[in-house]
Amino acid sequence: MNFKFSDKIKIFVFLIVFIGNSYLMGQKPAQMLPQEILLENELIDAVQNIALEKYDDALEKLKDIKDKIKSDGIAEFEMAKIYFTKGEYDEAEFYIRKALEKDDSKLVYSQLLVDILSKKKKYDEAAEVLEKSLIKNYYNRKDYYKVADFYRKAGETDKALSVLNKLEYKTKDDRDIELYKYNILLRSKRYKDALALVEKYLKNNSGDIQFLEKKALVYRLTNKEKEAEKVYKQILNIAPDNPNALSYLSAIKNFNKSEVEYIRGLFPLLKNEKIDEDTKIKRLMPFVSKVSEDGSINKVLFEAGDIMLKQYPESAKTNSLYADLLYNSGKVAESAKYYEKALENNKSNYIIWKQLMAIYTLTENWKALDRVSEEAINYYPNQVSGYYYAGRALINMNKIKEGLDYLDEAKDYASDNYLGEIKLMEAKGYLNLGKIDKSSSIMISLDDNFAKEHPYYWELKGDIEYKKGNNAKAMEYWNKSVKLGNTTKRLKEKMGE
Repeated sequence: MNFKFSDKIKIFVFLIVFIGNSYLMGQKPAQMLPQEILLENELIDAVQNIALEKYDDALEKLKDIKDKIKSDGIAEFEMAKIYFTKGEYDEAEFYIRKALEKDDSKLVYSQLLVDILSKKKKYDEAAEVLEKSLIKNYYNRKDYYKVADFYRKAGETDKALSVLNKLEYKTKDDRDIELYKYNILLRSKRYKDALALVEKYLKNNSGDIQFLEKKALVYRLTNKEKEAEKVYKQILNIAPDNPNALSYLSAIKNFNKSEVEYIRGLFPLLKNEKIDEDTKIKRLMPFVSKVSEDGSINKVLFEAGDIMLKQYPESAKTNSLYADLLYNSGKVAESAKYYEKALENNKSNYIIWKQLMAIYTLTENWKALDRVSEEAINYYPNQVSGYYYAGRALINMNKIKEGLDYLDEAKDYASDNYLGEIKLMEAKGYLNLGKIDKSSSIMISLDDNFAKEHPYYWELKGDIEYKKGNNAKAMEYWNKSVKLGNTTKRLKEKMGE
């Protein structure tokens, strides 16, 4: 029986597929027989299960009806999509090929096969399918590029270039395609060919800045710094404020200088308003980690930071950079101000949230930690650290039951490593409530590998012994904590120092 789909299922499947971000299907309406209606209803049930992510139920129904649908591979197609979603790419490939055996005219079937082959890193096969099934049916520049990329990933650079040559012949628009060829050659490490391509283009377009930059890059990648320098100087003759040329020539000029002289040599570049912020930060970043409490480059780096802050006072990136300088130089409490400023302008970098919460913990600024951790939870409700730090802040503010509630929530998102930190703080909370046995049992449950090298574990273990009246044992554990790096004022006071 040749089964064809009515408009009813077309519309239903379209809606389900649209909602689920699936591939579209297209069928011709036809007069339906009773058995066809039954099959259609079964297919609708299967698609409903897919929409509800009940994949096993959907697969069971689809397997039951796939052989009854002779002229269309829709059942196999839906099965392939399910397996693709589940990451079972071998099964997905098997069923999409079955769908294509029934009907190889549907582009969506071929597109799914391409996606599956790409996931399986069968790039040469993906390229061949896409080239055969898509490019021959319609013109789409992105698909040409995609085929070329697949061939490149498969190590077949010449085939990739051949595809781009076909596109060039069709469009007569060579600039973007030449750039794409250049990128293919560069990523294939065929630097000589990349240089030849650029030079050929520049013969008739000598003032094209982008191609000149590409030429300079090839020289740099092949360690021909003098040739690169000449090209960048040529660029500056055309575009005096070109950031890449200015940045490179500045680096060359300062190459043999000391770090302090090098950074000071960057000041003109940092002050140049026509050069973008990212380029400037990129030049400074290698030195940020070299700042220390008595570092010789501190002064010049802070001068550089001041220049940046003057130009970009509201920038999250610049404020974060300045905060890093302060933190690394030992001005931990002061750095918080600039991390806060960074978050005011961009809340999307969770690393800054974590750094700020760690700083307020280190400085024992519990009110600030309470505020920031609550904000972090609002923006990132699935991040364990927000709940952990919120719990820690509240426990140290003597709001112990509230703090324990947050720690309990933190467990829902915690990895094994973080679970130890949460348990330590729980143990502190119960100890503060006077529940020594409960606190002790939590400590016993901690993994030995985690506990034995953790300074706070030994401090808390000492606190428990102190509460029990075992002062000598408490002092023994506190000393272990000190040996592991715990030099907090809090611990020194406990030890009577």
